[in-house]
Amino acid sequence: MPDDIWFDEKLTKPLRNQPRWVQTLLALVATTGIGLFDLFTDPQLSFSSLYFIPALAVTWFGGRRAGYAVCVFSLFIWVVDVIKIGILYSRPAATSWDLLAHFALLVTFVSLLSHLATSMEREKVAVIKAFEVEIQVAQQVQMRLLPAVLPHMSGMQCAVGFRPARSVGGDYYDFIPMDENQLGLIVADVSGKGLPAALLMASLEGMVRSTAGHFVGHIEGFVSNLNQLMFSSTASNTYATLFYGVYDSARQILTFVNAGHDSPLFFAQETGR
Repeated sequence: MPDDIWFDEKLTKPLRNQPRWVQTLLALVATTGIGLFDLFTDPQLSFSSLYFIPALAVTWFGGRRAGYAVCVFSLFIWVVDVIKIGILYSRPAATSWDLLAHFALLVTFVSLLSHLATSMEREKVAVIKAFEVEIQVAQQVQMRLLPAVLPHMSGMQCAVGFRPARSVGGDYYDFIPMDENQLGLIVADVSGKGLPAALLMASLEGMVRSTAGHFVGHIEGFVSNLNQLMFSSTASNTYATLFYGVYDSARQILTFVNAGHDSPLFFAQETGR
């Protein structure tokens, strides 16, 4: 697993999924821990930079108000530490200035990070909305590629049901008129989901429509040619399963080839025997 994915799954995702009050509470606890560590170590050592960690973290995940709350709590911890150490009474003016300077710097960073997080969230929402519009357009285009009117032939009734797993996908069916007595029937499923599968489905539809008329009466040749076209124009990790049949209304015979697709079901009418 890449390091950035591991970091997101193991560390940031559990915190991001917590309620805001839990995020704020965890930041306050972390700030308290830093304050205690700062209190019981050498007064000459400065750990002020550590207070930025919980403040900035809760700002990123919990928002500006949570960040400001941690900033105020950090100032309180600093005052307590200073009083306990005794520096406040020996240099009150300098100590007050130092505390306010650290507080202002922390608030500034929290504010900047909050603006950055808000801007990124707005950009994310805009990208999602634009993508949803593109998906809707792709869905409309894909639906136009499918037959809008079912064919009518002697001795045959057609009915279809089409419901892709997503807004767009790689499912495909079509009716291809050959002559007044023959009708081509095709059902296919392109590997994958979403837009990539929909694009490949549109490519397959174009191949079928442009070549089927050249192989009337030669189902094997049509499917073999279609396979060569798919192989030469797609990546090695993509494929499509396909059922193709030709119904002859004069003889009431269905001749078909099944190329890796689910097996067709045949229901015979009862004869009374």
